[in-house]
Amino acid sequence: MSLRKDIRDRVLLELNAAPRPDDVPAATGRRWSPGMEMPEPIIQIFCIEEPVNIVGGRSGAVANRGLQLAVQCMVSTSTPAISDDVLEPMLEHVIQRLGDTKLNGLVTSFQEERTTWEVAKVDRYYLSAMVIFGVDYQTKRNNLSAKQ
Repeated sequence: MSLRKDIRDRVLLELNAAPRPDDVPAATGRRWSPGMEMPEPIIQIFCIEEPVNIVGGRSGAVANRGLQLAVQCMVSTSTPAISDDVLEPMLEHVIQRLGDTKLNGLVTSFQEERTTWEVAKVDRYYLSAMVIFGVDYQTKRNNLSAKQ
């Protein structure tokens, strides 16, 4: 299993660990897609991009990886009037659980970079607040499972 997947799984574990407020859903690694039903608010985790810097140039054996990891809180509603009230407890939980972590030693740095908000209208209003975290870690250049 890759270190990237270990990082995502550890984020899931930390977000879903007790105590989790009643108005905050469990996080998932599955992505919601437009057209899928969303009966309840969701928190989903996924990777956005990962620039890589090979230490020592092209022949180096170690890769410094700078993963951007998204934690997206979403809600669907017939009216967007209360959406921020539903999203805010989820955002607060995400920041409280992940704001000061090194994911049990998996990474060298894990920090909040920004939050973005979006709204889309399809059959209902879909509101999203996405917290982007910068995650720095090292692997062997050609082996994503080998932590350095």
